[in-house]
Amino acid sequence: MTGKKLLSGAAVIFILLFTACTGNAPSLNSIQWRIVLRDNGERRWEELYLFMRASDPDGEEDLAQVLVKVGDSGLQWRFGADEWISDPGGESGWQGLPPMSAARGKYLPDGLYTVQVEDLSGRNSSLTFRPDPRRMDVETAKWPQVSLEKGFVRLNPDNPSAVLILRDGSLSSLRSLTVLDGMEVDTEGASFWEVWIPLERVKSGYRLGPYPLASSAALSK
Repeated sequence: MTGKKLLSGAAVIFILLFTACTGNAPSLNSIQWRIVLRDNGERRWEELYLFMRASDPDGEEDLAQVLVKVGDSGLQWRFGADEWISDPGGESGWQGLPPMSAARGKYLPDGLYTVQVEDLSGRNSSLTFRPDPRRMDVETAKWPQVSLEKGFVRLNPDNPSAVLILRDGSLSSLRSLTVLDGMEVDTEGASFWEVWIPLERVKSGYRLGPYPLASSAALSK
């Protein structure tokens, strides 16, 4: 009887291992990316934002992690599936990654960026992209001037794509809305604010903040 139990247990383990080793590889179907110029009131730097569509014939739960690496620079970021942001902007199938920046300095390296999605068994699929080395520069860019005083937004130059995000004391998002220069907004419950200005033509943009609501931020110094 004991021998049969051992045999049965070994068979189960064999089946599990065999199934895990003969599954299908995941597929990284498409990516979208943007390098944003960031200001938080203390310093300025580049941040990479990346969104992806990934699938796995063995089920979404088989997707394990994403690795983003930059050529031979040694710079890389790794995000487990629990760190992915599902459906950014409400479009089904897209998942976002946390913002990425260089550990030191203000610039992301030039070169070929490889985005690789892996499943639980280590099978992977990848896509690449190469940012324009002539992209906007942190030092020479024409930074917008923004402020939020007494509920009124000041934005120079005005931009119809600018988005204001209001955050609570723990920096969790309360609400967001498209804003124009001179617009009055309800800031009740908010402790911090920030403004996003996308620049679609050059795959870039500005992220200004978050700043304390009590302070007046005037940028583009």
